[in-house]
Amino acid sequence: MPEEATFCPNCGCPLNAEGPYHNQDQRNGGNRNWNAPFYQQKDTGITIVLGVLLGLFGIMGVGQMYVGKAVRGIAILLGGFCIVVLSYVAIVSYILSDIWYDDVYYESGLEGLIVIGIVITAVHFAYFIWQAYDAHKLAKRYNEELYRTGRPPW
Repeated sequence: MPEEATFCPNCGCPLNAEGPYHNQDQRNGGNRNWNAPFYQQKDTGITIVLGVLLGLFGIMGVGQMYVGKAVRGIAILLGGFCIVVLSYVAIVSYILSDIWYDDVYYESGLEGLIVIGIVITAVHFAYFIWQAYDAHKLAKRYNEELYRTGRPPW
């Protein structure tokens, strides 16, 4: 290290720090401990993009995985797949019930299929919005804890 250096070129730690903020960042009240390993913040914009763009294609939970909550992300992904599978089962069983049991049940026609489709779409859309919001909230919590302690929360 050069003798005239005031900060470490690798970690940014002040070399000649004295006083109450020794070994801590002088900015923002000295909350960053420079002896702790360096962790990079999670971009909240990326979590929104991951949640929305991939969620539109039915791949939800990637934003949660990005911020380090892999189990939560996988659970959200599986939950989204379950919603899709249940919607297909509901639609197919409705169509088959009209075809096979037309003489027993009254024929509800296309109106019943539209109602099922609207309900399924509403549930899927609410789940989609929630998972994008959850990923954004987790990224903010991650960054706040990282700023406060110098370590990620999980």
